[in-house]
Amino acid sequence: MALEFGLGFGQEQTVHNIAERAKIADDLGFSHITQIDMGNLSHEVNVMMTLAAQATKHIKIGHGVTNPRTYHPGAIGNAMASIRELSDGRAFVGIGAGGPYGQFLAKGASIKELKEAVQFIKAYTAGEEASLGGESWHSEWIRSSKWNGQSVPVYVAVAGPRTCQLAGEVADAVFTIGMDPELQKWRKEQIEKGAERAGRDPSEIDIWVRTQCYVADSKEEAKHYTEPYAATCVWELYQILRRDNPDVLDLRRRIERRHPGIIDEFKQIYDAWDPYYTERVGGPQTVPVTQRVIDFFLATGTIEDVDEQIHQVQQLGVKGISSVMFSITDDIEMMQRIAREIVPKFN
Repeated sequence: MALEFGLGFGQEQTVHNIAERAKIADDLGFSHITQIDMGNLSHEVNVMMTLAAQATKHIKIGHGVTNPRTYHPGAIGNAMASIRELSDGRAFVGIGAGGPYGQFLAKGASIKELKEAVQFIKAYTAGEEASLGGESWHSEWIRSSKWNGQSVPVYVAVAGPRTCQLAGEVADAVFTIGMDPELQKWRKEQIEKGAERAGRDPSEIDIWVRTQCYVADSKEEAKHYTEPYAATCVWELYQILRRDNPDVLDLRRRIERRHPGIIDEFKQIYDAWDPYYTERVGGPQTVPVTQRVIDFFLATGTIEDVDEQIHQVQQLGVKGISSVMFSITDDIEMMQRIAREIVPKFN
């Protein structure tokens, strides 16, 4: 099965260069671009997505990702319905629970809040009466537009069993971080569990593996630039692995069986975490990052190295690979290399 490829833009992009990057991504044939929502570290996400939409013709545009505590779900819905109209239908919502890494919150949304937000956004952007917190709203302008009756697609960022199962119940697609096949197999099982509980066909939910593809002459050459995002990936996953429930214990056993001792490496990175060095070179959390931690989450090294890692997750039936450009000095060159040297192998 062919794979699609998307890109994720981060704090290196600004209001002055996002249009150029977005147009290049569009011209290179990438499926989507996302913009991070980290208000303490990056430009305002809705402004960035609007600029990207104005500069492009074909590529889909969404968050990578927002959350229902930083933004009211009604504000998310109205903004993305507006960008949908501006881009002639190319907008999607990327949403998750959120966390204390460059965002305006110390604690993420609950599963209940996230589920209600997703359901609200889907109904509201379709012009329907949408419920939130016991109240209901609808958009008059959406009802009078050609988009009446059509929801903006919602992609849910998944990590632990509860977000995976929630996504299976209500999401159109998911972003799931990491290149380890055992991790992604486990998450796919959890998504399927939620879908079946809701009476949905799991195949209707597109699975996007969120990673960082970095093509170089060797893994060693790539390491300096890929340590920051690997550390962020660890922070997210280790939060889950600390929990004590049967699904998480099953995941721990599966990871430890495949990579003996790696969870202890995750803990060292987690304990060194500084949120203001999120996805930035030189932070204390990058010091303990080993190559096998990078390989667990990211696809780096030679063309053959990257191909092999992508091929492993492709076997799970995922929709595509969403590769972030975070902390890459020459991001344009890397976008071009991925489009030229990696994408054709999987089309």
